[in-house]
Amino acid sequence: MKNTKTWLTAIILFVCFLFAGCGKKTQSKWIIEQCDIEGLKGVVQQLAPISEKEFYVLSGTVSENEVFQSLFYVNLDRKKAEMVPLVFEDGFFLSNVIKCRDNCFAALLLERNDEGDERVDSVIVADQTGTLLVKRALNEITHDEGVIRLISEADGKLWLITSECLYSLDENLICIATYESEKQIKDAVLVDGKKIVCLCTDDREKMHSNILFQRFNTTNRTWEENFTLKFDENELTNHLIGGNDNKFFLLGTKGIYKCDENGNIVFFMNCGEVGVSSEENECLIALPKDEFLVCTVNYEIQSSNIGILRYKVVEHQESTIVIGSVGMESRIAKSILEYNKTHPTNKVEIKEYQFENNAASYNDACNRLYADILGGNGPDIIYLSGLDSSSLIKHGFLENLDSYFENDPEIRKTDMIPSFCDAISVDGHIFYIAPEFSIMTMAGKSRLVGESMGWTMNDLYDLWKKNQFVIMDEEDGITFRQLIKGMAQYENIPIEDYKLALEMSNASNKRADNSGLKDGTALLGMFGITSPSYIQVIHSVCNDEEITLKGFPDVEGSGAMFSITNMFGISSKSEKKELAWDVIRMLMTKEYQSISAQKVFGFPSRLDCFEEEIQEYKKDKSKYNFEKGTEWQYGNDKGIYTVLSEKDAARIKETIYETKKVYIKNSELEKIICEEAGAFFSGDKDSDIVCELIKNRMELYRMERK
Repeated sequence: MKNTKTWLTAIILFVCFLFAGCGKKTQSKWIIEQCDIEGLKGVVQQLAPISEKEFYVLSGTVSENEVFQSLFYVNLDRKKAEMVPLVFEDGFFLSNVIKCRDNCFAALLLERNDEGDERVDSVIVADQTGTLLVKRALNEITHDEGVIRLISEADGKLWLITSECLYSLDENLICIATYESEKQIKDAVLVDGKKIVCLCTDDREKMHSNILFQRFNTTNRTWEENFTLKFDENELTNHLIGGNDNKFFLLGTKGIYKCDENGNIVFFMNCGEVGVSSEENECLIALPKDEFLVCTVNYEIQSSNIGILRYKVVEHQESTIVIGSVGMESRIAKSILEYNKTHPTNKVEIKEYQFENNAASYNDACNRLYADILGGNGPDIIYLSGLDSSSLIKHGFLENLDSYFENDPEIRKTDMIPSFCDAISVDGHIFYIAPEFSIMTMAGKSRLVGESMGWTMNDLYDLWKKNQFVIMDEEDGITFRQLIKGMAQYENIPIEDYKLALEMSNASNKRADNSGLKDGTALLGMFGITSPSYIQVIHSVCNDEEITLKGFPDVEGSGAMFSITNMFGISSKSEKKELAWDVIRMLMTKEYQSISAQKVFGFPSRLDCFEEEIQEYKKDKSKYNFEKGTEWQYGNDKGIYTVLSEKDAARIKETIYETKKVYIKNSELEKIICEEAGAFFSGDKDSDIVCELIKNRMELYRMERK
């Protein structure tokens, strides 16, 4: 009987334990514990350790095109920043601040000219009262202008590191010894207080993915044996972080690696997952116990937060994020679901609103998704392609994403192509993200349509009337339907412009072989530019003559429009908005949009990735331009993609940088225009009746929106 009671008690306790932990899991993860430093101002540029609890902070602010720089002394226990009152004349700035001896610091003094170029002017030593103790011009130490950094030993002895040499300096900053490097130095750091480890330019042809390091013993003043570390061949390493116990850290584009001089290396931390930008490499300090002092920056409001990055066991409630979609592309769905692999305690589900292959069924699926959104039972994330995003924004069903960009240390509005960011903004606010786009534009021969981008409907009509061109070169009036859809993006376009468009459509070319554009009898073609190489198709269709991307008439800027097929917004009714942002933000990372990832179809929306793509397509030998050498076909025309010319690269960039409008598919205004214009194209109604109906419905539409 006693044994039976014991077993029953054990079972009851076990069951209670299971229920107590139901729905919750523990996991170890990197978290940033904010230090809440009082008095710290500006955008932090560098953190410089003094001790485990003390450090210098170099920060800057920009106001009316003027740059102001401040240096602070910070004590973590007191959680207070005290400004060091060190002032230099205009045009001079500090860089590479380091502790050199008690209550003193050394730094490089930089001079910036009117063009914004910087050069190292001198090396200085000052104390915490702001008193300048020593200043030595760089040319008195070395004529090598490739200065990498300053390094200070524990006893305050200073080293100036250049790309070619190590310079030992005395307390008056006079060079007392020089030690030339065998290889070019990219970065250097002090390890264990006695060795300078130098990251050197590697020979890729001989060493493949190996990175070469040199080490210098500061005690006996000798270079020791070199060593190498093996990395992923796609990794770019750019910054060293000091350490102890023969260890140091290496910051790459993918994260932080923990290394030692014996050739051991482990991937230590994915910076993006914890919100530490790899670009802010001067804002990372290694602390004991493999922790880091870090800084997250908000450039929009010119402020910074300092915290300690720790690896901790945390309790986590399982969460499921639902994405509502009508016809999401499989490649995008696959990328989204990859989130589940790296976030085991969170789960992303895609709820597809099914439809058959016809317009009525598709519209029914969209309406079912709308109904769920309006009823408050909708998804956390809304796949907006095919939906009227402007109406969802107007009625408050999409979350304003501004604060998410502001608080994200890696993804910012300013990462986007400026014209694209402006185009997707509504009253200055962003309500959805889009990782890619194509460009919709009308194009023709420059000698016929002129060399400038953009025009009005009257410009187009007058040119047609004067020269009696066949105005469009496409079968069955499809191009004119696209033109009218483009016009329907603006509710203030005069009804007279629709009359002109319908009049010209009667003279459109019914041939599908593009011969009108080739022989000059047709004025324009409609094109969707999905890659830099596609402009070569337009050249060929226009008989290899000089071309102009004219854009749509009456559309501001270049006249072109951004066409976006993959847009994601967060439902304003979601109770998991932060987690929803964590899911969609990955589509805006450089890692996702880079041409090397090959995940973007079309042009990437990030400026750095767009510029990278253009550069790759201009190369004779590119590792990532898979279109080069492949065949294209447009109607009866065929050709082989070649290297992008400088002129075409400039033409594409100018068009995109001057594009002002996003083409919103299936908007209410477009439905009105297309329904009525359809009666004209089918021959049921003449242009006067159609335009009168359009005018009346547009007036009603405007009244309903007030």
